[in-house]
Amino acid sequence: MSIHTKVIVGKKYGRLTVLARVGSTARGAALWSCLCDCGTKKVQRSDQLTKGTSVSCGCYRQEQASLRNKTHGLTNTFEFSVWTAMKKRCSYEKHPRYHRYGGRGITVCKRWEKFENFYADMGKCPIKNGSIERINNDKGYMPSNCKWILKTEQSRNRNCVRKENI
Repeated sequence: MSIHTKVIVGKKYGRLTVLARVGSTARGAALWSCLCDCGTKKVQRSDQLTKGTSVSCGCYRQEQASLRNKTHGLTNTFEFSVWTAMKKRCSYEKHPRYHRYGGRGITVCKRWEKFENFYADMGKCPIKNGSIERINNDKGYMPSNCKWILKTEQSRNRNCVRKENI
């Protein structure tokens, strides 16, 4: 066992811990068996370890790619569905209730175009069977004009035109 082998075995490079020398490349570069923090074994060249060009078995790259593609992680939540429905009512002309919202000038504020901002302002709905309500029915969706309330309470606040029986 060479002096270099004794120095590198057991040393950690990123997520990789060197276990043993397992041979050499055709050009003579040392190859090392390494154990990644995730439990996967991988063979690496000395220079890949010492220069930091390889820091894991590949799991680190996958995690970073996943993080880049993930925005908020709340897509399947009640709050996200409320936000999506709110935006559709105000901007999608083919929505069945567009005429009551976007069609009469009700808009979603610029800040709330991003779900993260909506969630930061409104937070998690504290009420089971909750709904978002505009405090002033003639103004749009914005932090100062919205609150969480019970769906049953909100259903009483509808702006319906009723025909009188004559």
